[in-house]
Amino acid sequence: MDPQTASKVRMWESLRADARQEDAVIENKLSIFERVALSETPDESTDARFRTLEQELNDQIHQMQRSVLSMQDTARSLPPTPETASMLKHTQRFDEIVAEKFAIVKRLGVDYQKRRERSQLLGKVKQEIESYRESEEFRHLSSENDSLRHTQKRLNDILSQADLTRDKLHQQRQMFTGMADKVLIIAEKVPFINGLLKKIDAKRRREVIILAMLMAVLLFLVFLFW
Repeated sequence: MDPQTASKVRMWESLRADARQEDAVIENKLSIFERVALSETPDESTDARFRTLEQELNDQIHQMQRSVLSMQDTARSLPPTPETASMLKHTQRFDEIVAEKFAIVKRLGVDYQKRRERSQLLGKVKQEIESYRESEEFRHLSSENDSLRHTQKRLNDILSQADLTRDKLHQQRQMFTGMADKVLIIAEKVPFINGLLKKIDAKRRREVIILAMLMAVLLFLVFLFW
C-alpha cells in the first residue's frame, strides 16, 4: 500500500472514530429527549427544554452527517479493493444511522407537538368549564340574594304595616277612652244613669261606657243605611 493510500485509510478510520463518538453522544441525548417528549402534561418549562434538546440533537446529527460524508468521499477516493469495498459498506451503515436519527427526532417532535396541543386544548376546556361553573354559581347566588332582598322587603312592609295598624289602634283607643271619660262625666250628672253606674264595679265602668258607645254607633249606621 502506497503512502498516499495509507494516509487516506488512516483519515477514514479517524473519521469513523469521530462518527462513533458522535453517535454515542446522540444516543444518550436521545434517551433524555424521548423522556421529555413523552411527558404526560407538558408545560412551558417542559416545552423550553424540549426545544433546546431538539436543536442540540439536530446540530449533533448534522455534525455526524458531515463526518460520514467525509468518510464516504475518502473511501471513494481509494483504489477499488476488497478493503475499500468494506470501508464503503461501513460508511453506508453510518449513513443509514444518521437517517434513522433524523427520523427519530422528527417523530418525537411530531408526537410531542400533538401531545402539547392536546394538553393546551384540555386546559382551555377545563378553564371554560370552571368559568361556566363560576358563572352558574354567581347566577345562583345572585338569584338567592334577590330572593332574600325581596323577602326582606316584604317583611319590612309587613312590619311597617303592623306598626301603622298598632299606632292607629292606639289612637282609636285613646280617642274612645277620651270620649268615654267625657260621657262618664256627663252621665254622672244625670241622676238615673249615675245610679246605674254606681251599681257597676268602678273597674268595669269605663268598659261599659265604651261598649255602649260602640253599640250606639252601630245602631246609628244601621238606621243610616237601612
